[in-house]
Amino acid sequence: MLFFLNKFKEILFLILIFGFAFLLIINPAIARNSAYEGMIICGSVLIPSLFPFSVISIFLHKTNFLNILPIPKKFSHYKTVLSIFIISIIGGYPIGAKIISEEYKNKNINKTTANYLLYSCVCGGPSFIILTVGCGIFKSFKLGLIFYISNILSSLIIFIFLKNKIVVSKNNKKLNNNISNCFVDSVAVASSTVLNICSYVILTSTLIGIINSSCLNNFFKNVIISITEITNATINIKNIYLISFLLGFGGICVILQLFSQAYLINPNIIKIIISRIISGILSAFLTFISLKIWPVSIETISNSGNLNIILSKNSIVSIIVITATVIVFLISVNNKKFCGKFLIDIF
Repeated sequence: MLFFLNKFKEILFLILIFGFAFLLIINPAIARNSAYEGMIICGSVLIPSLFPFSVISIFLHKTNFLNILPIPKKFSHYKTVLSIFIISIIGGYPIGAKIISEEYKNKNINKTTANYLLYSCVCGGPSFIILTVGCGIFKSFKLGLIFYISNILSSLIIFIFLKNKIVVSKNNKKLNNNISNCFVDSVAVASSTVLNICSYVILTSTLIGIINSSCLNNFFKNVIISITEITNATINIKNIYLISFLLGFGGICVILQLFSQAYLINPNIIKIIISRIISGILSAFLTFISLKIWPVSIETISNSGNLNIILSKNSIVSIIVITATVIVFLISVNNKKFCGKFLIDIF
């Protein structure tokens, strides 16, 4: 029975791939324009908001800097999983999965723990949620902060609920003093991760464009588009509770990114989807409670305004990206071997 089920999955997957390819062939102009829009989203929203925080979170992980956190002695053995959780809420959606996969590969956590951590260590980054969604789309830093805190708390609730399922080993990691090596490696890993994310966004944007041009009912179109890619959804949806749910859920694109980063763990797709739905519901509920306590006046941008306004909100982050790129270039050109001192390695 299992053999036939696996064969059915393989055949269904092939049908979907060939079906998508056929739609691209018969709709070349729509596919091209939609892919271009995906590239615009990547260049103006995702890269400025995600890349700097990806570098920071991966850098914190590689230097083991979070091990100096003042955690009570009876919880000290949880430092590894707590650092993964903290890094995941700083770096954004796929970074937690990336770190979990790396910890599993290095045998710091077992497969069971890695799978349970995947259910909770997935959260939108502060730059995307606060700057892009809050300030860019709703023109409210306060609302963006509420979205972000709701996301963190929903992940934390799941993390606490599953903590008894998590098996941890004694943490023997020490602070890594080779700062320059860690920084260069962090930028390289973050670049690869963000490029991977952008690939999925462009692919799903192309799919969304084809769906938009189809003869499907508008309601079904909106549902499919909303659950497919979170950036497109937040730009076009004005219901704040639905957006909070989608930020907690992440969308199909984020789920694909999780599987891409955590392929070594081989997570269960049904359990991942259920955990994302629960996270979305918790996030929407927490946003509802927060807005009852701290009301926010909301002003939204028009759909036609979209990315130009959002881009201006991320100009500071863009400068950080450019600066980081220049630093990496200087290090790479002038030094093939590093002495471990940051300023010396640069100059």
